[in-house]
Amino acid sequence: MSIERSFHAARGLACLALLSFALSSCSSPAGGGSPDDPATPKIYAATSVGLSVSSDGGATWTKYDSTDTEAFYSDYVDDVLVSGSAVIVGLQNGGGLALSKDACTTWALYSYVAGNSTSVGSNTIYGLFLDGTKLYAATNGGVSVGSLSDGVISWTTYNQTNNGLASDGVYNVYKDGTTLYAATWLGLSISTDGGESWSSPAAPPTAEVNGTILDVWASGSTIYAATYEGLAISKDGGASWTVASSATTGFSAGAVLDLYVSGSKIYAATEGGLSVSSDGGSSWSTFTAAQGLADDEVNGVFALGGTIYAATEGGLSVSSDGGVTWATFTFADASGGNAEVCGVFVQ
Repeated sequence: MSIERSFHAARGLACLALLSFALSSCSSPAGGGSPDDPATPKIYAATSVGLSVSSDGGATWTKYDSTDTEAFYSDYVDDVLVSGSAVIVGLQNGGGLALSKDACTTWALYSYVAGNSTSVGSNTIYGLFLDGTKLYAATNGGVSVGSLSDGVISWTTYNQTNNGLASDGVYNVYKDGTTLYAATWLGLSISTDGGESWSSPAAPPTAEVNGTILDVWASGSTIYAATYEGLAISKDGGASWTVASSATTGFSAGAVLDLYVSGSKIYAATEGGLSVSSDGGSSWSTFTAAQGLADDEVNGVFALGGTIYAATEGGLSVSSDGGVTWATFTFADASGGNAEVCGVFVQ
């Protein structure tokens, strides 16, 4: 079973449930690299001015925004997720969710419709997760679940009132086995029955007064919780927590906006740089603008094949040597400055 996780910055039209519009094709299939070099991964950058896609390691980019298709009701792309030829983007500013099932050739818009119980939970989409064909959307109205195998996605939304979610505001969602995790405005929620009911574990010590969780990752009984005050790790399913973001261990200062975990390696995108641990969070190396990042504030992070991709306020920074050197790709905004890169996905 294919499991895909999107990487993003955690932040804060009622219309038909599905609208399809034509868009010019991406330069190569979403599932692979460029035609000349299949080993070259395809990079998807979610930016404040649209979705930018590169098939040649960042040398050239194709941009998708509201000037190309009405499915992009907002140009502010907060998140992007790709699986095979399916490209899914979560939009801010009331944009809803845009989906292409044919590698960017055509797009469909999914938006919240008041009174329609099968529409997506909100027009503000913060995070995405895909398990096989089942798509989970973290929204401003709860956790919405739909299937990519449907001709028209029919959504089921789980929320605070009906299902016990800690808050309807959900920054991200993660699934490990049969357990579903939701990072909400008011704490971490866990479901073992597909979202029908939720429980809330003890609040991580790094959580602020209202318990906001900005991102969550899990593997077995280990849970990683990103908060405004740092990173906390639980080894017992949330019963107890250890602070992993102490400055004495080399961790960056500020809120943790995004996580990527692979075995004992942890990547934490923070307001003060990118912190990387190779020993499960005991010690950290932090990379900032002083080491070549486009900006100290890192909104999202992705790692693939030894290459690190950091989505920052000033552009997309990429390192193939463990952070020793960085190459940065920028995307112009309307004022001629560098647009914010909110998240990145590589396939």
